[in-house]
Amino acid sequence: MTKHRFRERVKSFFGSHVDPEKDEELKGTKADIEDKIQKILAYLKGEDGRDEKEPLVEAVEDFHNHYQSLYARYDHLTGKLRENVHEKDSSSSSSDSDSDSDGSTRKKGKKNGKLKFTEVTDGMEELASANLEIVELKAKLMAAKEEKEALQSEHQSTLSKLQEAETTICSLTSEAERLKEENSKLLGETVDLKENLEKSAKLEAELMQKLDEITKERESLLLEKEAMGNSILEGNSTIEELRTTMGQLKEEKETLQIELEALKSEFPSVKEQLDSAEKEIAQLSQTQKATEDDNSSLSSKVLQLSEEIGQAQQKIQDLVTEAGQLKGMLDEKEKEFSTHKEMHDAHKTEASTRLRGMELEIGSLQSQRSEIEKQKEDELSALLKKLEEKEGEFSSQMEALTTKINKMQLEIESLSELKGKLEEEMEQQRNKMSAEVEDLTNEVNKKDQELESLRGQKLELEAELEKKTQETSGFSSEIESLKQDIANKSAESLKILEEKESSLSQVNDLEVELKSLQILKHELEEKLTSKDETIVQLKNDKEMMQDKVSEIERALTERGSELAILRKKSEDGETESSAQIAALTLQVSNLQEHSENLQVQKSQIESQHEAKAGEASEYLTQLEILKAELARNASDGQRMLEEKECLVVQVREEKGSLLSKISELESALAERLEEHGTLQKNLEEVQNEASTQIAALTEEVNKLRQQTELLQTEKSQLELVIESGKQESTESLAQAENQNTELSQKLVDQEIKLKEREEAFRKLVEEKDSLVIQVSDPRAEVKSLCEKISTLEENASKAIQTMSSVC
Repeated sequence: MTKHRFRERVKSFFGSHVDPEKDEELKGTKADIEDKIQKILAYLKGEDGRDEKEPLVEAVEDFHNHYQSLYARYDHLTGKLRENVHEKDSSSSSSDSDSDSDGSTRKKGKKNGKLKFTEVTDGMEELASANLEIVELKAKLMAAKEEKEALQSEHQSTLSKLQEAETTICSLTSEAERLKEENSKLLGETVDLKENLEKSAKLEAELMQKLDEITKERESLLLEKEAMGNSILEGNSTIEELRTTMGQLKEEKETLQIELEALKSEFPSVKEQLDSAEKEIAQLSQTQKATEDDNSSLSSKVLQLSEEIGQAQQKIQDLVTEAGQLKGMLDEKEKEFSTHKEMHDAHKTEASTRLRGMELEIGSLQSQRSEIEKQKEDELSALLKKLEEKEGEFSSQMEALTTKINKMQLEIESLSELKGKLEEEMEQQRNKMSAEVEDLTNEVNKKDQELESLRGQKLELEAELEKKTQETSGFSSEIESLKQDIANKSAESLKILEEKESSLSQVNDLEVELKSLQILKHELEEKLTSKDETIVQLKNDKEMMQDKVSEIERALTERGSELAILRKKSEDGETESSAQIAALTLQVSNLQEHSENLQVQKSQIESQHEAKAGEASEYLTQLEILKAELARNASDGQRMLEEKECLVVQVREEKGSLLSKISELESALAERLEEHGTLQKNLEEVQNEASTQIAALTEEVNKLRQQTELLQTEKSQLELVIESGKQESTESLAQAENQNTELSQKLVDQEIKLKEREEAFRKLVEEKDSLVIQVSDPRAEVKSLCEKISTLEENASKAIQTMSSVC
């Protein structure tokens, strides 16, 4: 109510001063301001459900304009009020001065008279009216002050509302600044992408230079290849000369081996003869001692039987001659039998032990003979008759023995033929094994060449990677500098708030661009996820490859140990030296074939290199087309390079394992060559020792001949003892028959042993076949690895193509 009264008073006071049209305009503007404030609040609260910011900005601008117009009108009104108050103050002061002047006139009038009394009364009335007006004006001033205070409160409320609107405007400006920053970042990224494009162009130029350098290197390699071809031709000529020399050496070695075998076959027979002669000497010495003892005891009996002995001596001489002939036949048969035994190596030790047992049995029989002589001297005459009968039987038995010995000789010859066939088969199988080993070495060399090519590619990729890392480091430094610039610009952006009205349209455009960039970012993230999946698959494939490589290495180590065991087994024996020489000659021929294969491979590699050069030119044309795509997908390319580096590392590891295996094979070859040299030296030493032993044996044979002549002289003295030996000869015949049966049984046993050896040989052949299969398995695995590597390369190329198509 007080405000209403105050407003009425102000209206009554300012009625003459305020223009009614302007008052209505003020009322209209107030209503418009209230409507616009409500709209702004509705936009801020989101009552209309609209997300756009343009109407809010327009409403704020309109509100600001109306506020400025109101403020101008308010200033105008206050100015007018001040003028009016100043005028009234001046009028009051003038009235006071008039009253003073009236006093002076009164005094003058008093002095002058009462002429002007009427004027004074009029002046008093005017003073009273002026005082009333002053009071009214003071009241009006108080009312105007109160109204002014009310307007100030309203003004403060509008100011608070304006501050709220300004806070909303600040938030909007902060959002606009954020959008500007994002826009600046995007602009920086575009600049970076442009720089990456320029760098890719530079890289392209560098790659072109590298291509030129590679062509030059290829030409130099071709020249080196020609030089290597000439050197290989010279090496082939030297290899042919070595082949001829090796053939001559092989023939000489074969002749020496035949002579050695003959000497070895003669050596045990001579040794056995020496042993038998020594044993006979010992037996004769023992019998001589026994006869001397018997002669002392039988001297009396000899006198009585001298006449009978004279008659018996003639018969004994006949029997002695026949016994000598039989002994000579037996010696010859024994020599033939020993030679046949020597042809079969397995029967050497058994026959020697049995002969020694026989000789021991003969010694025991001779000791028994001396005892039997004492008991049966009286029965000599009857026994002589029986001896004549048994001599005929003995001759028939000897003929049967000769037939049996001939059969044995035929069987031994058949066995020796079988042995020769088996040795030939063994040599053929060894040759096959050596050929397979050489094939494996050829494949390993091929893999080495492939690994070298992959190593060259890897080096190129590493160089490119280093360049890319340098570029990324430069990019990181640029990004840091850009961050600093952004921080500086954020400080400057506070100053640029005044220019926000002009940049709102640009912000909207940037928002549209941001949305499109976010869509692109989402698409790139999806591509990255798909590429990550491909990377995971490639890593799994890599782990599978590493497992397979480890399994192959284990299998190769196991097979290497098995091969070492087989080689040690094959090296045992005298016949292995010739087989090793044959293997070495085969290795020389295989090395020549390997050199020819290498030449063929060189020609293939050159053709491949030319094809790759054509492909490189095609790739360069494609690179020119895909510059923009490479600029967008630089990060993806780096990841692909990292994957290729992983593949190159795998291939390098596989190559290292293969190189270690090759070095092991080369060391084994060198060891084999050293062993061959040592075997040749051993052969020469054995030949020298054999020649010395033969000379010693010939001397011993001569000595034995002299001893046999002495023994023959002693035999004439011991004819009496031989009479008793006739009985023993019958027993010895029986023993010989028993020995023949034993020998037949031994032959059967030897046949069984031969069958067992044949079975063992078959087992060895089967083991060799299994080893060949096992050796072929790594080949298949190596082929599978090569196929997997090719599939991985194809997958990588497909991934690059998909990246390019997506971009």
